[in-house]
Amino acid sequence: MVDKKKNHLAFTYIGDCPVYISRKNVKKYNFRIYSNCVKISVPKNKTDQEILEVIDVTRTRLISKILMQQRKVKNNKDDEIPNVITSILYLGKKRPVVFTDVEEPEYKDGEFLLPKDLRYEDYYTVEEQIDNLLRKLLRNIIKVELDKWEEKTGLKCKSFSVRKMRTLWGSVTLSKATMRFNFYLIAMPYDSISSVVIHELTHLKIKDHGKDYYKLLHSYMPDYDEADKILKETSVPLQYIF
Repeated sequence: MVDKKKNHLAFTYIGDCPVYISRKNVKKYNFRIYSNCVKISVPKNKTDQEILEVIDVTRTRLISKILMQQRKVKNNKDDEIPNVITSILYLGKKRPVVFTDVEEPEYKDGEFLLPKDLRYEDYYTVEEQIDNLLRKLLRNIIKVELDKWEEKTGLKCKSFSVRKMRTLWGSVTLSKATMRFNFYLIAMPYDSISSVVIHELTHLKIKDHGKDYYKLLHSYMPDYDEADKILKETSVPLQYIF
């Protein structure tokens, strides 16, 4: 079923409240309940019927929590941040979200500023707005880092894209000198993003991960291992940035 008002695919409804389903690599159901929607992450192997049965079993509890969230929104003061999204993981740190007088989402002075009109929108509407901003911020960072490393190495990336990838932080097509970077890098420290850029760029010189490759990589970025360690300790993808 399609929720025409928001133009998002609703799996089912609890009263007037749309229920959105996201199949992920998880072992159990994860419920996120808001004043005007419910978001459920479910194991990939679950059928639609199995999901509906779980929703039916928990329907009474879900209705109670939806009503509780609606009361919170109704009683919310103008200077309080609503329950949907309160912080965003950006460059390795949680940054506060502030709903204020801006026309479109922006990042300024350590805070994510969102238009006041978004504060009572459903989760997916807010998530889409933030995704677009984070993607723009990451593209800007990667462009800066590519310019820096290209000047230092003499290597050249012809074009790059930002995607939500499941297993890789970055990849390169050698024949075309094009690169892809994981959207979730935006949550990682700046040096770790830089390490992925130089990692992929170095592949334009040496294809395989052999001794010569890492010798050249470390000559470009001596502290590469420290920045890369953080990435290796973080699962891909990050399920929640906010």
